[in-house]
Amino acid sequence: MENVKQYKKLELVFQAMFLKKGIFAALSLSIEAGQKFRTLSTEYIRLYDGAKQLLQFKCEKPIHLGVG
Repeated sequence: MENVKQYKKLELVFQAMFLKKGIFAALSLSIEAGQKFRTLSTEYIRLYDGAKQLLQFKCEKPIHLGVG
């Protein structure tokens, strides 16, 4: 059920993007665009440049969260 909610939100985002560009697209196009975007955005996942070094640096230094 949560997955269905995600697609509903995503299709609304694409619908708004189409409208902002002056494209009056059918809701089915927004749904297809959202599904394709979700598929493509999860096929190749990698860290941002410098993320590995940042995480290594954080692990070497004590982290103080100010809690407790």
